Amino acid sequence: MPAAEYLFVYGTLRKYPESPMHRFLQAHADYVGRGWFQGRLYRVGDFPGMIESQDGNYPVRGEVYQLQDPETVFPELDRYEACSPMDPEPTLFKRRRREIRVEGLGRQNAWVYLFNHPVASLPEIPSGDFLKPEQ
Repeated sequence: MPAAEYLFVYGTLRKYPESPMHRFLQAHADYVGRGWFQGRLYRVGDFPGMIESQDGNYPVRGEVYQLQDPETVFPELDRYEACSPMDPEPTLFKRRRREIRVEGLGRQNAWVYLFNHPVASLPEIPSGDFLKPEQ
């Protein structure tokens, strides 16, 4: 039996606001719980971009899902996140496996979509939560 595959989402794939891609994810994954990633969050327009950070004072908040069928989910999500093999380099995001903290479960390896462009000119979301940027 293959190992479980987890995905950490922090922007438009989260439960609220409910988007068509969230509904796709919900149909192919089970919600595990809230999660945190050691990174920094930026506004890239109508969506956020997350980068890794060594500074533990800036957790990015999101949700963790266990994927039922990664072979079905990842091609669709990679297209949505503009990091499929068909997207020109450098892609908008890159999908990487990283350690996530999951509420009630501790540390878990999960796939994350990391922003793959410079962030110097982008406004940071200091709360680390795309849905509650001012907190």
